[in-house]
This record gives sequence, C-alpha cells and structure tokens, in this order.
Amino acid sequence: MAANCNALVPAALVASWTINDIEEWFTMGQWTRKHAARLRSLKLPLPWPEKGMTDQQAHFAITLVGVGVLAAAAAGVKSQGRSSFYRSSVLAFGLHGLTHLGQVALFRGYTPGSITAVLAVLPFWAWAEHCRKRNGADLYTLREVFGACAIIAGLVPIVGLAGRVVRR
Repeated sequence: MAANCNALVPAALVASWTINDIEEWFTMGQWTRKHAARLRSLKLPLPWPEKGMTDQQAHFAITLVGVGVLAAAAAGVKSQGRSSFYRSSVLAFGLHGLTHLGQVALFRGYTPGSITAVLAVLPFWAWAEHCRKRNGADLYTLREVFGACAIIAGLVPIVGLAGRVVRR
C-alpha cells in the first residue's frame, strides 16, 4: 500500500467496523426476535434459539468479532498492508457489506447493520481497494480469497459460541 495508506487503512478498518457494529449492537437481538418466524422459514442453519438471538448473545458475538478485527488491523500495520490475514479480513469486511444489501433486498426493509453498511462499510472498502490498487496489487491471491471466505463462514460459529457462553 502507498505510504499514506499503510496506517490509515487498518485504522479505518477498525473505525468502519466500529460504526457498523454499533448499529448492530443496538438492533441485532431485537430484530432477530421480531423476525424469528421469517428467519426460520428460510431453512438456514441459524446459530441462535428458535425465538431469535438475545441481546447478550449479539453483544458477545460482536465483541468476539471485534477482537478479530483488531488483530487484522494490527497485522495490517505491522506488515504495511501485505499480511494475507489482513488482506483477507479487508476483503471479508467489504463482502460482508454487500451481504447487508442482500439482506435488505431479501427482507424488503431494514436489517441490522444495513444503514452503516452503506454509509461506512462499502465506502471504506472502495477506498481500501483504491489504496491497494494504487500500490500495484490488482488481484487478491487465491489464499486471500479463501481466507475471506473462511472469515465470513466463521461468523456463524462465533454467534453460536456466543449463545452457548451467555446461556451458562
């Protein structure tokens, strides 16, 4: 990444994630409870009870993901943006912003995190991609793409783990 992007992009990753997850912190549990029947009708393997996610489960899961975001940002600073873990995390975060748009389309209305996905996540990702390309990195490596997929897939068990921990 170009010199002015080396520290800024990892810091902006943390800032953008924080903005998005503040919205999710206050809306996720209640929204899943309100839409529990619709969510069950999708026949997806949901990592929360039939009646929806508790606020405590949502908050703990968000905190766990935050630790991962901080670790990714630290790896980005340390490697000057070259760490595969960091680059996979930025890609996963940007793709996660697109999933928010898909959720809005699927539910034909508001879903947790969708407002700040448009205002913070996707603009951050576009800027991070600009910085990455300006430094000559046009394509993600296969390892980084698989890493991003693993990060996104790992969110489901994190939410499940959070549910098990807070139920004890």
